[in-house]
Amino acid sequence: MKRVVYVLSLIFLPLLTREALFAQDIAVCKLIGKSNSEVIKKYGKPIHQDLSNPDMQCLFYQTNDYRLVFVSNKEGVYQAEGELKYSSKGNAGKAISGFLSDCLSDSLRIDTVNADEYNVTGKNFKMNISLFENKLSNKYEVRVKANRYGG
Repeated sequence: MKRVVYVLSLIFLPLLTREALFAQDIAVCKLIGKSNSEVIKKYGKPIHQDLSNPDMQCLFYQTNDYRLVFVSNKEGVYQAEGELKYSSKGNAGKAISGFLSDCLSDSLRIDTVNADEYNVTGKNFKMNISLFENKLSNKYEVRVKANRYGG
């Protein structure tokens, strides 16, 4: 009996924590100003990269649960975007709440646009987070977009 419980926990535990694991990907703003090598260190090898223009190098990541794009120049990442998919509004809300709590801990400014949209401002970035229901996929999507500004 213990063996069956152990085997089932190995199978189902990753499925239960899967959304919690990629919830941290909302924080794409933490890579603003960082180099492409730091992005690759965090996310691994991109599925596609366009390094042909030094002023607009792009790294693309995609799984079934998220899509991320990082645009950089010689000074580092200046734009980061992501679409993260969640199975329920509650899970998406928990991911957003966790991220916003981290932002408050880091003394970032948070403006609530409406119940499902937030603007976060840091020392060198502005970020927008929005939540919406994708009725075609029956999933909830969190869209994030961060841009570098200032010095």
